[in-house]
Amino acid sequence: MIASDDDVAHRESQLLQRVLAELGLPPDARGKLFPVIDPREAAEQIGKLAPEVQSEALRLLIDAAAADGKIATSERRYLSAVARAAGIDDAELERLVADRLTST
Repeated sequence: MIASDDDVAHRESQLLQRVLAELGLPPDARGKLFPVIDPREAAEQIGKLAPEVQSEALRLLIDAAAADGKIATSERRYLSAVARAAGIDDAELERLVADRLTST
């Protein structure tokens, strides 16, 4: 998600490093832990998760997309595909994104 706009900002890189540190993983695990997958594949995978896990995954994806203080068009498309697979409509997604952006 973070690299979906082809621009990993400093704040996004810091978020990745915090996640790796919290998981007790070395910085070089980044590519293995955060592979770039397309929105269709992400939607397919999230659709296989339990509803409560889907909500948490979407929240984490929104956090990642908003880490640089903005949501790029490619990030929005990605989030929309995943949200639809989780049963969340565009209006609710926009509310979640707006809430996250105002808290950064």
